[in-house]
Amino acid sequence: MGNPGAFHHSITLQSFTVFFLLAVFVADYHVQGGDDGCSLFSCGHLRDISYPFRRRGDPHECGVEEYELGCTSSKATIHINTGTYYVTAINYTGSYFWVMDTNFNTSSSCPLPLWNHIPYFGYYGDTDSVSPPGFRYLLTQSSYEACFCNCSRAVTDNSRYKPVACLSANNSYVYVWVSGSCVVEDLEPYCGYLAKIPFRDEYSSYWRQLQNASYAEITQHISKGFTVQFPVPVYLEPSASEQLRKNINLCLNNSISYFKEQISGTSIINWTHAIFWSEVHFLECVTQDGNDHIHTAKLVLIVATIVSAIAIPKFFFVLCRFLLAPLAVWIFLAYKYMKTRIIIDAVEKFLRIQQMIGPARYSYTDIVAVTSHFRDKL
Repeated sequence: MGNPGAFHHSITLQSFTVFFLLAVFVADYHVQGGDDGCSLFSCGHLRDISYPFRRRGDPHECGVEEYELGCTSSKATIHINTGTYYVTAINYTGSYFWVMDTNFNTSSSCPLPLWNHIPYFGYYGDTDSVSPPGFRYLLTQSSYEACFCNCSRAVTDNSRYKPVACLSANNSYVYVWVSGSCVVEDLEPYCGYLAKIPFRDEYSSYWRQLQNASYAEITQHISKGFTVQFPVPVYLEPSASEQLRKNINLCLNNSISYFKEQISGTSIINWTHAIFWSEVHFLECVTQDGNDHIHTAKLVLIVATIVSAIAIPKFFFVLCRFLLAPLAVWIFLAYKYMKTRIIIDAVEKFLRIQQMIGPARYSYTDIVAVTSHFRDKL
């Protein structure tokens, strides 16, 4: 007689094996593209291109639209922000690719990048017009920029400025320098921005050499292009208005809890804190936030509205409880007293009138006193 447990175990093992092989087959089929049209493709001199890249005309679900490549027989191009760039290499292990400005003529003896060809710079937490929430697209990875400027007179006291003699003329002096970021603070007062372009991807060990590089050497580095990253997931911090709303709600809830805690106490100190310190507690909570929007007019208006909404009802409560209520009691008691006094006065007045109208009765002692012991005769 067979063992039912062994038979059941065998069936389970076979089912698991079939399921595993099917999953591997489906995964491999999906990676290779299958019938969804997202198979590996070639573009220019590049081969076996896959996500996040796509070609013009590919199905919408293939790749990322911002990483769409333009393909010719020998070149692959991509549009980044305001310029078009050659894609020279792709590194899937490092999740980046090399690009070179199509308008930077390396065969020229005096090349200059276009002023309006600017790729996407910034930090991972920044936003731009092409990236969806939670991602940064086409983020420049290179850590150096070549900054070009045009000056109205020669720069003699800044060693960072390297002259570009082939582009200079009378009363026009062109200079280039290398920086981590081309900023206005680096410009001399008599110089104006001309162009900038990123290059390379090395870090601090290369920095000292670049500081002493000439225009020709910098041009050689620029001709090698720069690196751009694949889609980068980022943490998006809430906007200022959203953060402000959260902070105010949190502080308002804390202040309400503080008021309930103090008002439920049995001592006069607790009641005093509940009545007169709740707004201060709320303001202290709000001003603990160190963000830049703390002292904006919007925040002041919101806080003033909330404090007024808390203080005005509380003012009327205190006014009614400690002033109007005792005053009403005293007025009522005074009214009752005056009413009772009026009634008593009316009775006394009536009695006096009755005494004046009716005959008067005198005691013997009173008569003796009036008549001087009956000395006078009638």
